[in-house]
Amino acid sequence: MQTDFQEVARRPGEQPEGGPGFVHVPVERVVRDALAALEADRPLVIPGFAMKLGMFLVRLTPMPILRWASRFRRNEISL
Repeated sequence: MQTDFQEVARRPGEQPEGGPGFVHVPVERVVRDALAALEADRPLVIPGFAMKLGMFLVRLTPMPILRWASRFRRNEISL
């Protein structure tokens, strides 16, 4: 099952960005994890191992490096 989020969130005239397949989390898993977090009163939910690992690495990365890396993404979007 897929949602229409990427189609709705895309910029006009661009294809929706799918990203690599290993970061995709099934809708059912996202809902199950969100409901479990709601019941446990947890304010943050990161479903899927790849996303958890990515967020962990971002949290370890010093802010100046994140700012430097974000410049490349902004330039890519504005082209």
